[in-house]
Amino acid sequence: MADITPQDNNTQPPEPPVTSSTPDAPGMKAAIDTLQPGYFKPPSKVKMLMAELMDSVIREIPFNIPLVKLALNNLTVVPTTPEALVTALPFVQNLRINRAFGDISSIPEGRDLVNMVQSTGAQITIAPDLTRSGAVHKSRAEATDGQWVTQGGPIELTAFNTHGSLTATLVHELQHRKQMLGGVIDPLNSKIPSPIESLWYDRAIEADAEATAIDLSYKMSKAGKPAAWDHLQRSNFSPHAVKGYKAAIEANPNALQDGTAKRAAFDGWFQDSKNKNEVDLSRVYNGQGLSKWIGEKQIENLAGGGKPLAPLTHDDMAKIGALSEKTGGVNYLSIPGGRALTDEFYRRPNWNQWQAQQLAGMQRSYEDVKARLPGAASNFMQNNGPATNPTASPNAPSNTAQIQLASLSQDRLKAAIGLTRPAVQTNTAAAAPVVRASAAPRK
Repeated sequence: MADITPQDNNTQPPEPPVTSSTPDAPGMKAAIDTLQPGYFKPPSKVKMLMAELMDSVIREIPFNIPLVKLALNNLTVVPTTPEALVTALPFVQNLRINRAFGDISSIPEGRDLVNMVQSTGAQITIAPDLTRSGAVHKSRAEATDGQWVTQGGPIELTAFNTHGSLTATLVHELQHRKQMLGGVIDPLNSKIPSPIESLWYDRAIEADAEATAIDLSYKMSKAGKPAAWDHLQRSNFSPHAVKGYKAAIEANPNALQDGTAKRAAFDGWFQDSKNKNEVDLSRVYNGQGLSKWIGEKQIENLAGGGKPLAPLTHDDMAKIGALSEKTGGVNYLSIPGGRALTDEFYRRPNWNQWQAQQLAGMQRSYEDVKARLPGAASNFMQNNGPATNPTASPNAPSNTAQIQLASLSQDRLKAAIGLTRPAVQTNTAAAAPVVRASAAPRK
């Protein structure tokens, strides 16, 4: 007799487990465990109902409250920085940017950054937006004929910052531009790591930019330009990084020269410091890192050009620190006594439920591609030298999606604090350019 039990057509098939072809990589097992179906407790019926309501008009209400608080906080800058109210005027923008450049140029490393901007024609603007904090370094990247091609866009700062805050933030963003020109802003010039490791790499990129801002700000203060350093000491954006830097200087008279001070700032970034919204810094940047992940078509394009699907090594990460050598310094990420850059200290799986869901989909997709590409992981040759970033063609496609900074920042913060659920990225139909906006949600 046939089974005529009614079937529940709404039943979803169970999600497959998340796996890694490099399970022994440091931190990978703990990361994979957090991505398994059922690791996070299922939401209650109330939360599920709220999730449905969030798809309607009222979904913006919870997020508008911190936006209002941010706007009110931004206005507190006005008594000390009244020009923030008229920064939309081009001559005021230029005045503030040139003043910051003057401070940065007071030291050799800073002059190198300013010369880089002037020689490459990088556009720097200031947006008078009360609902934004920090800055954004935009770039666009895509896989072309097996090569990873990156092209820089504008650097956009926020008007409602003091001179010290604007200067420190500008150094942070200029370091991102230097990372891009040095071919180390992502690892795709030499290999294609998993989305999990790509997320870890993105954290290192941010930690390097912040360590550079701290290092140069301190040196500017010694050159008679104390505004940026004074701001960083008052700021609660990355207190562990600043504290570690100061402690290294006090403990070692040669800390500035031998790289130990900057390394202490780099390590401090990972010590669960909070931004002013009391959101874990790494968790905020998880959203940014996830937004940078490439799709299957771009992976296949790069693999066709000889890029292996392979894990990151210490030497891959150390290339970031090699940028310091270009201005007469040392590679602070390769100094004796430092942690291995693949240490689990730098690889904590501190994503929230929605970020984990998105990352799980990406990881499954990556492993699927790796399984069907013969020899994808076998043609890797270790290259310890600095990667070379291909120069983007002036005739490169211009159909890049436009990103509005305000909504981009909001989406990241929503995902970071669990107010929205990002879509899971799996297959990419076409090898579209990746628009990358590296944000510094600081104040």
